[in-house]
Amino acid sequence: MNKAELTAALAMRTKMSKADANRAIDALFDDKGIIAAELKKGAKVQITGFGNFEARTRRRAARSRSRRRLRLRSAPASS
Repeated sequence: MNKAELTAALAMRTKMSKADANRAIDALFDDKGIIAAELKKGAKVQITGFGNFEARTRRRAARSRSRRRLRLRSAPASS
């Protein structure tokens, strides 16, 4: 399901206009929405029946040695 389908389903189920449903979805899920704001504060967001959200720090890239060429190389950082 994409955002447009979610907006249409929310509008139909709650008898909201599509514009109001879109604003409600943006208020929750947009990068400046409620969930993102809580994650930026360092809080954990738990919505029963939907999911848990938590901000994590990424590990830095590891360095390894290529056995064939005997040079150092960077391995990508894991999430």
